[in-house]
Amino acid sequence: MRTSRLAAVAAALTMTTTLAACGGGPEALDEKAAEEAILTEEELPLDGFTRQDVQTGLEPTEDFDPASLPDTDKGCKKALEEFASVKYEDYLTGQATGVFTTEDKNVSVQVGGAKKEPAHLAELTKKVGEECDEITQDAGGTEMTISFEEFTTGEVEGMVMTSELGGQKNEIRMGGQAVGENLVYVVGNISEDELGEVVEKQAEKVEDAG
Repeated sequence: MRTSRLAAVAAALTMTTTLAACGGGPEALDEKAAEEAILTEEELPLDGFTRQDVQTGLEPTEDFDPASLPDTDKGCKKALEEFASVKYEDYLTGQATGVFTTEDKNVSVQVGGAKKEPAHLAELTKKVGEECDEITQDAGGTEMTISFEEFTTGEVEGMVMTSELGGQKNEIRMGGQAVGENLVYVVGNISEDELGEVVEKQAEKVEDAG
């Protein structure tokens, strides 16, 4: 994510991840194994979704400019900066992403083998939800309002982001968990329970693949 990371995430245009190596559980999957581990349409615990082609590979993360963050309190700004400045190539050995869609919903499921710091992004994601309440920023001359709220469902830590722009409201949830030396991370305009179900199902398949 670049200067407009928050707006992009809020609009469900991008999704990124990190996590890794916790004691026990499957070793880090290579990119091919991660690709094969992505849930199929039949395995996804949600009805009516079509899976797009699975994408693999890590793109280098551009340097993050803290000056691009909106004005907010110190705790929120720090949480946003930590979340937005992560260099994913420093954490992941590779990743695969499966995108599932309906006419009005989009769910992005990522599996990545990781190098260090178990549950790092999930913790950073939840921290934004804890530290931030509501912020505003310019989006091409129109004011965008984004509100945050953390959640925990089962072993999944994450947050819900609600953006309002030009009278339109968009709600998106993101969160994940470490599975041995791997990450499972999901973003979508679905409920907390649905997100938790997807993460749990994907985590089970990663366990089996390991």
